[in-house]
Amino acid sequence: MIRLPDSRILACVRLVDDPVRTSLCWVDPEAGTLTECLGLPSGGDTSYAGMVWFRNRLLVTYYSSHEGQKARIYLAEVSCSEDVSGHSPSHDAGQLK
Repeated sequence: MIRLPDSRILACVRLVDDPVRTSLCWVDPEAGTLTECLGLPSGGDTSYAGMVWFRNRLLVTYYSSHEGQKARIYLAEVSCSEDVSGHSPSHDAGQLK
């Protein structure tokens, strides 16, 4: 998990409903909820994510076996808007709002 500069909290998790994938999810500690907001290119054997906030971007590392037999390590760069008016996800090409 990571707390963004605007105090929102993101988790990077392995979701096992169909299809299995690594996704970014909003965490709402007050409500006790986890809401998927952005699925990363992933599948099969996928997990062990790491996140860091760097130069106004969220960098996410994870591994996945969705592109063949062997798992590979990936780096995703995600833009997060500074708007804290809501937790509505955007599914536009790697952007998270």
